[in-house]
Amino acid sequence: MDIGDVKIVYEGLYIKRLNALVISDIHLGLEYVLANKGVYVPRIQYKKVIEKIEKILKIVSPKILIINGDIKHEFSETSYHEYKEVFDFLNYLKEIFDEIILIKGNHDNYIERITKKFDINVYKELVLNGYYFTHGHKIFEGFNKNYKKIIIGHEHPAITLIDEVGSKTKYKCFLIGLNVIVLPSISYYSYGTNVNMIPKEELLSPILKEFDIYEFNTYVVEEDLVLNFGKLKNLTMLYD
Repeated sequence: MDIGDVKIVYEGLYIKRLNALVISDIHLGLEYVLANKGVYVPRIQYKKVIEKIEKILKIVSPKILIINGDIKHEFSETSYHEYKEVFDFLNYLKEIFDEIILIKGNHDNYIERITKKFDINVYKELVLNGYYFTHGHKIFEGFNKNYKKIIIGHEHPAITLIDEVGSKTKYKCFLIGLNVIVLPSISYYSYGTNVNMIPKEELLSPILKEFDIYEFNTYVVEEDLVLNFGKLKNLTMLYD
């Protein structure tokens, strides 16, 4: 779906002016972290993310990839399994894109130990042609509400819909305001925050608290479909 200078492609955002694809919140290594806590899920996330990127590249042909935070999951030092997944992932991406840019997220501690092997630049915030990229977990000194576009992740926005018998279904979504775009997680397992079922005060990102997100438009992503569900305020009214 085209929205001005950007195009939603699955959980990715293609910026035409930059010829860049932006993805966020991959959380590689999540299965191993869960296993250490006694929660066992199939170790398929790496494969699923690769499959999703390949689907995106059948639709658009970006030269630049911007990973907008949380390429990895473990907060502390990278484990062997996580290191290997991130290393293999970056090695795969280097064969496809002319340039890879990593915006550092709150999960990306020690990520430079891997990115330096691929000469990938890491930033906490970055401005490209009026587009401001930051992960969204903090407000850094370069933040300004008046950028042409502010693009963040971190929140993992999703909406939950309830049918007439009370059955709930959760969908990943983009939130798009006049100059703000909130990316969904491309992670297979991390669906994220039910933005239509919590008050603004409970949002994860301090950046989002600077805006009236209920005026943002909600674009639901379901497989190869992108559906405009209208303003978020109209979805929250369902649960008043």
